[in-house]
Amino acid sequence: EKADEAAAEGPEGSAPRMVKRALQLLLEKPALADQVQHLELLAQAKVPGMSLLVEALDFFHAHPSAKAAQLSEFWRDFPRKAAAVQRLLQEDMPLVESAMEREFADAIQRLGHQVFKARVQTLLAESAARELSAAEKQEINSLSRLGKSASTQH
Repeated sequence: EKADEAAAEGPEGSAPRMVKRALQLLLEKPALADQVQHLELLAQAKVPGMSLLVEALDFFHAHPSAKAAQLSEFWRDFPRKAAAVQRLLQEDMPLVESAMEREFADAIQRLGHQVFKARVQTLLAESAARELSAAEKQEINSLSRLGKSASTQH
């Protein structure tokens, strides 16, 4: 587990900071959720705040015209989530409208790459200790394809 957390940190910056910034941008411009695919991959990250980001992305996918206030209302029965949203909305953050989409996409891509790398490393370490199951071998193949397609998109 510590290895996964260490893998989530990288030279690109702190993963928790990237999660926070991505969530701030998403709350400011919920339509950014449309850019995110593979929520299941991001959900695997052992990074503080990632589950909140994934749940917010899921909410905005399901409610494309919703705004941050509606997410907060949706989470009214979950005080910690609603409070986190309110805290982020009240924070002063520099926003450059023209750069928001790119900044968000970059943060999501870096987070996804870190999760991808951590999962591949975990599976490879497992393969050194034991024979991988057919499902695990399939997962490595799928992750390899995802990794190749992600690296060609940049």
